[in-house]
Amino acid sequence: MSALIIDTSTHLLHLGICQGSQLTTWTTSAHANQLSNFLLPSINTLLQAQEIALNDLDYIAVGTGPGSFTGTRVGVIVCMSLAFSLNIPHVGFSSLLIEEPRELLIDSIQEKFNKKIYDLEINYCSLTTNSSRIKAPEPN
Repeated sequence: MSALIIDTSTHLLHLGICQGSQLTTWTTSAHANQLSNFLLPSINTLLQAQEIALNDLDYIAVGTGPGSFTGTRVGVIVCMSLAFSLNIPHVGFSSLLIEEPRELLIDSIQEKFNKKIYDLEINYCSLTTNSSRIKAPEPN
């Protein structure tokens, strides 16, 4: 499984690629409050350097703060937009984990991803087995 990791909650842009449970690359760079100009080209450069196409990603993880409201919002919007356009899941993680050893960050992200997939499967099974309870609205 390939994952793109994004965190924009501070004055630094953190980007990473995770293959399975291994963090294969990690970059940190100052963005000088220019995330709208800097984030997508940085993601593209990172993926090209690792020879990974956007379509090869299985999910995207994004830092959800605490931190700069605008910076976090830009990262979350880019994450959600990419995930929507690629039809892949996305998960949020606490930006506080960025300062921890990378293994804790990867474990936390994978745990959240697995829980999200499990919850989606449970909800799907619930909808398909209880479909007789779903009724169309009555015409007025």
